[in-house]
Amino acid sequence: MSSPPRTILVTGASRGIGFSILQALATKSPSDRYLLGTRTIESGHAAVAQLPSPSPRVIHNSSERGSLARNLAGTMPPTMVVAYNVSKTALNALTIQQRIAEPRVKLYAANPGFCKTAFNRFRGSRDPLDGANVFAELAFAPEEKYESGFWEMGDQDWEARTVPW
Repeated sequence: MSSPPRTILVTGASRGIGFSILQALATKSPSDRYLLGTRTIESGHAAVAQLPSPSPRVIHNSSERGSLARNLAGTMPPTMVVAYNVSKTALNALTIQQRIAEPRVKLYAANPGFCKTAFNRFRGSRDPLDGANVFAELAFAPEEKYESGFWEMGDQDWEARTVPW
């Protein structure tokens, strides 16, 4: 019986020994999933482009606060830190631009929800492990299941659904 695929993090994966380690591992075990730790997203894309990878994926940690549509709808409570909203909106714009520049790479923005973390003094309504589910779903789902876009998990059914930009 074969073992299930492993997830392997390789730091410094865009050059030097880190990239060589990544190449060696991917050659010996192509069915495993590899997470690349790089200094910039550009160097990560360059490393992925050099590897024979059928479905490279990039998942940005966004927020509902980055959705212009939801902000305009007025359905969220007022923000405490405007810079947070602006940074997440900028991250979403970056995701869109990367998607245009790299059409063969699946590019996602993911909204974990309002999780109980130190960032919000543990006032969130969602357990961080529940918030992490959207990242795991996008990372491990079959390539054709999700288009590049902005995603979150539903509160009741725990199914991934799109978030309006």
